[in-house]
Amino acid sequence: MWVAQIPKPRVPLASLHRLLFAYFPDYPANAPRPFLFRIEHDSLILGSTLKPSCAAKHVQPQAGMTYQFDAIVKPMNGGGRNPIDGNARRRDWVVRNLRGAQIGYCEVYDLPDLRTRKSDGRCIVVPVCRVVGALTVTDADEFIRFLRRGGPGTAKAYGCGMWVLPELMEVRVGRHHPFERRAGR
Repeated sequence: MWVAQIPKPRVPLASLHRLLFAYFPDYPANAPRPFLFRIEHDSLILGSTLKPSCAAKHVQPQAGMTYQFDAIVKPMNGGGRNPIDGNARRRDWVVRNLRGAQIGYCEVYDLPDLRTRKSDGRCIVVPVCRVVGALTVTDADEFIRFLRRGGPGTAKAYGCGMWVLPELMEVRVGRHHPFERRAGR
């Protein structure tokens, strides 16, 4: 998996993925998206099966190694039709759907719903939460497939789905995610 941290562009959230395709100039226009991304305050973390046309690091998790993780996910069952409520149930859902690794510690944090407008004016609402913890890789090949797929859940757009392993990927993850509400805001 290739990982890059790039400046956050000033484009609407619903258009961000179209801009990110520019980092894959030889990729067929109508093919499925070859990347995931994570929104940070001043940057984007881009993960892909293909090397983007910018500075990027090739990441290969190792079996037996423990890594911290941080992900924004949409906890749903039934193809995205049945939301999972409650942080204990969400934690169980993450543990149950992880592939190629075993979670040693996991916390789940509520985030406000992600809201954006499509170019046709339609409002999109995506319920999301943040999962943070530590995992130990048990099968490196299966775990890399899990990372490339964007983890569990149905949201693989709008900055959701990418599992960040900060010490392996050597990226900066902010203390607060842009979707989080903080005191005094």
